[in-house]
Amino acid sequence: MECAADGAGGALRERRALVTGSTQGTGAAIARLFRQVRAEVWTTGRSLPGDHPDPARFIAADLATVGGATTVAERVSEVGGVEILVHVVGGSEAPAGGFRALGDHRCRACHRRWHRQNNLGHVVMQTRVGKEGPQMNDSHVSSRESIELPDLIHRYQDAHDRHDIETALSTFTSDAKVVDEGHTFRGIDQVRSWLTTAAGAYTFTRNLVGVSAVDVNTWIVVNRLEGDFPGGVVDLRYRFELRDDLIAELIIAP
Repeated sequence: MECAADGAGGALRERRALVTGSTQGTGAAIARLFRQVRAEVWTTGRSLPGDHPDPARFIAADLATVGGATTVAERVSEVGGVEILVHVVGGSEAPAGGFRALGDHRCRACHRRWHRQNNLGHVVMQTRVGKEGPQMNDSHVSSRESIELPDLIHRYQDAHDRHDIETALSTFTSDAKVVDEGHTFRGIDQVRSWLTTAAGAYTFTRNLVGVSAVDVNTWIVVNRLEGDFPGGVVDLRYRFELRDDLIAELIIAP
């Protein structure tokens, strides 16, 4: 493939671009096109290929890990951020038939899976435009807009808010463990007792403050509770450990 350096290509001259997953296939082709139009191309991969055309602008990182995504974010921040981000890492589980074969349910499921499995959802790369031009910032996910919670956690929290004990209980494994206010509840019977007590202790409202994912099965949720309990307002940290699409452990602490 070739691309003329004038016309549309000329607009990319000397622009700083980051292309992930660019050691082969589609990513390598995109990076090559950017170089043809004289863009400043940064690339990533798990290891540097022997024939890489610009080793100085290669970032060795595994974007399947939070650490790898953080490495990329920190490195591009050192050079002033990027103006163009082309994220190629990943794949598709779509059935044959193209977009016509994708219903709303599958699209939503793929969207949730992307956030769980792709750590560029954990290290948010945002482009901002200021006097210095577009730059990319990095920050750990801390807002509900940045990453989507699994449906399971939504279902638990919604049921808890409604005092729907049976629905909330159905989100736990039979051997689940809950730690709340220094007390530990083990097994479905003790979890039921805890849910019943928690539902009747105070009246409060809950607002989601922050979300982060430690890994695919470990989620940190920060909720702000406002109600008639002592103090009236508190931010609580909920650590969810998931197993087989159920909550295996829940630890609640300030």
